[in-house]
Amino acid sequence: MVRDGGDGGRHNPGGWLGAGATERCKRTSTQSTTAGEFTPQERARIQRQLDRESQNIYQQKHDAQDRNPNNGINERQQNQRERIQQGVRSGELTPVEAARIRRQEAQIRLNEARARQSGGEFTPQERARIQRQLNRESRRIYRQKHDAQDRNP
Repeated sequence: MVRDGGDGGRHNPGGWLGAGATERCKRTSTQSTTAGEFTPQERARIQRQLDRESQNIYQQKHDAQDRNPNNGINERQQNQRERIQQGVRSGELTPVEAARIRRQEAQIRLNEARARQSGGEFTPQERARIQRQLNRESRRIYRQKHDAQDRNP
């Protein structure tokens, strides 16, 4: 059975197997065909190759080798800024609500910068504290976007 990690190829621009793996499988399949049909042994061999390539992709995807641990915080902050902008554009957030949320987001960024400068290292405890602040702010954004205030009088 082929396991692709469930991402449907989103994390691999060359498709779910990648360019190299796809070429190897194509080469194998074209070498094996006689009249366009595969023998059971050929099918099993090709399936094993697909399974191996799929496992390699899964392992590379989940080895966290090139992940920057700071990206989680930076990505969340960017996502929350986009949520605020979308809320203002759609009328779900009033300008006053958006300004209040943006002030709090700025405070979180300031806390993050102080934590990074305090000892030259961003400790797991500091990271957890920033994540909790971001969680709180995310809930605040949601509540403000879904409250019953009239934004378009």
